[in-house]
Amino acid sequence: MRSQFGSVAFLTTAAIILAGRASSMPPAFHDIESAYAGDQARDAGRAAILQAVPIGTSLENAEAVLRDAGARCKPRHGEPGAIRCSYDEMSNDGDAIDDTRWTTILHVQDGHVVNVTVDREVDTRVTS
Repeated sequence: MRSQFGSVAFLTTAAIILAGRASSMPPAFHDIESAYAGDQARDAGRAAILQAVPIGTSLENAEAVLRDAGARCKPRHGEPGAIRCSYDEMSNDGDAIDDTRWTTILHVQDGHVVNVTVDREVDTRVTS
C-alpha cells in the first residue's frame, strides 16, 4: 500500500465550490477529484478552500459550502473551536484502487473562521 499526500484539487476546488454555490448546483468533491491528479493537490486545494471559505466567514456559511461540495462536518474531538470536514472517495482504474480522503479543519473563534487546514491523502492498493 502506498500513501501520497498532495493538494492540487482544493485550490481550484474552492473557486469551483463558490461558483457552484452561487448557482443551485455546487460541484461535488467527486467532480474536483476527477479533474485533478497527482501531487498538485494540497497547496492548490488550500488556496481554493480559502477562496471559497475566506478567513472571517461565519461557521454556518463555511460548513454549508463544504457540505454542498460533499463533505461531512462535525466538531473535532477534544479540540474546542475546531470543526473537521471530510470527504472520502474510492476509485478503480483497473490496476489499482485509490482511497482518497480530503480533510479540512475549520478553526473557529466567536463563530467565524480564523484559520483553515487542508490535507489530501491517497492510499493506493495495486490490484493486479
